[in-house]
Amino acid sequence: MFSALEPQEPSWPRETDIDTLVQMSGSLFVYAATSLRFIGTRDPVRQMRILLGVQQASGTKPYAQLDKLYIQILRNGLPIDGDNSVADEEVDRFQRVIGTLVLLRDPLSLRALSAFTKEAPRDVAFTLNYLQSVVIIPSSPDEPLQIYHPSFRDFLTIPKRCSESRYAIELPSMEKQLTLRCLNLLVDYLRRDVLNLGEGFDALLNEKINDLEGLLQSAFPTEVRYACLHWYSHLSQVESGDQDVVSLLYTFASRYLLFWFEAMSLLKQTSRAIAAMRDAHAWTVSMQSVLSK
Repeated sequence: MFSALEPQEPSWPRETDIDTLVQMSGSLFVYAATSLRFIGTRDPVRQMRILLGVQQASGTKPYAQLDKLYIQILRNGLPIDGDNSVADEEVDRFQRVIGTLVLLRDPLSLRALSAFTKEAPRDVAFTLNYLQSVVIIPSSPDEPLQIYHPSFRDFLTIPKRCSESRYAIELPSMEKQLTLRCLNLLVDYLRRDVLNLGEGFDALLNEKINDLEGLLQSAFPTEVRYACLHWYSHLSQVESGDQDVVSLLYTFASRYLLFWFEAMSLLKQTSRAIAAMRDAHAWTVSMQSVLSK
């Protein structure tokens, strides 16, 4: 089972330790798989020792033991100050990077996630470095990052499961941040004739545009394309009446909406744009209902 790892002690791992991990895994394959990845990410002997120190969960709550494992992984990953507390800036970065990662509707690469969160690529990589047992990190910064198992997302976003608030992702707040980021990206990038096709561009069929995909890649970086496709999905999860979102949404709708429709047409997502308008309209109606009370 541990043949791919390089033990640093004779007779490692001990049979008793393996038996203990098996008992801790119970019937959850995800626990066993996550444990193996955690052991293999750094010093295997040290990592095994950390896992064996995780106390058995009491009671019969589903995923209770898995939640303890996730907590230990997070504690092991975030640096500790001299007073035994996690540095505030590291917690803030964790919230932005991991909060975004687990709530994305489509996965982004490390490079695109960096641009979306406005964090330096090295800082995003640093945050993810100690989470390789729960996050799939490709060798290329242009390949998509993904969560190994949806239980990690559930753990972070369900308050009763994540017992330490510094790691917990507050859904309404995070969805708001993603909505604002999407809308800001659209406001920054969208404009008339975004592909620079020149006079008569609005009469051209997509099929008549030379090297359309190449032009789209230049005009719409991955994070901007994501914003085009998903801003309304994040908006639908924001608490009605949020004034920050209302203000930016008004700017987007009054000045950039037609440019967004043009972009969605170029991306061959016109039907999706119509569905987006339904979702956005439903949100504004609910917002007006709240404000009128």
